[in-house]
Amino acid sequence: MNLRFVKSVSAIMFAGALLASCTDNNGPLLKGHIEGLGEKSDVYLVYSFDGDVQSNVYDKVQLDSLGDFEFNPQLPEGVDFMEVEISVDGVNYGAYVERGATSEMSLTLPAEGDEYGKMTFTGDNADISNAVNVATQAYDFMRYFSMEPGEGKTNEEYAALLESENSRVASALAGIGDSEKKEYYTRLYDLKYLGEKMSILSNKLYSEGVAYADMTNNPEYKALFDRIDISDPMMAKANLIVVWVNRNQPYNMDWENPDVDSLIMNLNFIDENIKEPANRRSALHSAPFMYLEKSKPSKADAAKYMEAYKAVASDYPEIVEHYQEVVDGIVELEEGAKMPYYPVLTDTEGRQVKLEDLLGKVTYIDIWATWCGPCCREIPYLDKVVERFKGNDKIQFISISVDDDLDAWHNKLEADKPAWAQYVITGDEKKSFMTAMGIQGIPRFILLDAEGRFIQNDAVRPSDDKIDETLKNAIK
Repeated sequence: MNLRFVKSVSAIMFAGALLASCTDNNGPLLKGHIEGLGEKSDVYLVYSFDGDVQSNVYDKVQLDSLGDFEFNPQLPEGVDFMEVEISVDGVNYGAYVERGATSEMSLTLPAEGDEYGKMTFTGDNADISNAVNVATQAYDFMRYFSMEPGEGKTNEEYAALLESENSRVASALAGIGDSEKKEYYTRLYDLKYLGEKMSILSNKLYSEGVAYADMTNNPEYKALFDRIDISDPMMAKANLIVVWVNRNQPYNMDWENPDVDSLIMNLNFIDENIKEPANRRSALHSAPFMYLEKSKPSKADAAKYMEAYKAVASDYPEIVEHYQEVVDGIVELEEGAKMPYYPVLTDTEGRQVKLEDLLGKVTYIDIWATWCGPCCREIPYLDKVVERFKGNDKIQFISISVDDDLDAWHNKLEADKPAWAQYVITGDEKKSFMTAMGIQGIPRFILLDAEGRFIQNDAVRPSDDKIDETLKNAIK
């Protein structure tokens, strides 16, 4: 799956039925052809009916024997057009679709050494699709930092790349014949350019020792930041409303010890300041994510936060329901306690073994999946950790995939060739284990002692500077 867009297993996803629905036009919204796709390749369509990335839908595409597919979701009332991202093996392309029209795309995969393949558009609105495709690539945030340790460009190189790509977008926009659509997409992509420029500058300032909270003291950054208009619904589509909230909210979350009362103050800040409907929904959709799904609050604090959240987000029952499920799934596990459930695992040869039978020494467990970008980002770091502890018979490393697509799992292992034990868990066994452990997002790392007791039930990641110290302390 595309590592560029997957944030977490706990992201809200809808699939399947949307592709089978019908629109009010006589043909599909998008007809696609992909030339040269391998058997091990993955294609996903990513889209949001309201344009807000917080509401993205991720659908896996099944191509026919000729490499063709059709995309035909039911557009909600009031939505007459939208952009669709086509992700092919982690490389992103874009297309425009419109009610009552059929866009047609043909993609030839990139030659070895090329970043992108050749995309051509025919049918309706080919000029708009071309501009959307160029902009999808130009403002793909994954092009402006590296997920692999030590392989990134300098901030100056990223800035130069952005300027070059922005010029390509301007040329593509000039080719749009519909004046209203040209104006719309010129505005939207100017804001996406603004967001990427702010991000690159923010990384540069941070590398120079400027604290996150102090960046608006920099004149260049402040001039960019001041362009964010919270009364303009385009801010949600460009994901800038989240930037504005993060800079202006009264409390910056302490990851080590988040204060629930201060986080409730942040909710009230959004409630009092963000009135434009699209921006308000986007801000309230993103507000609980890092706290409830990443910082692992206590169940009591999470319940207190949810009561406040329900009061300000009552207009969005589907979002409230999602976060309530997150809170309901919180499990509090004490250090020194035994694991509440030992799943039956399957190895790469199809043999089954109970996790409990693999213990007997300090064990560092990685819960991951091939489709999870943050999970895969940790693999190169974990590989180096395993290498540093090679030959130490007091510790072992185990990776447990939660992939349902076993071919994707095998293909990933074949490509990476990890030097430590690999297992997969699926179906009811996976559900029982994840529920018992309260695992709602991955990656998740677990550190057990030789008797199988928790040293850390939510352990430091391989990329954390403290990983070696933590493991050495565990095997003393």
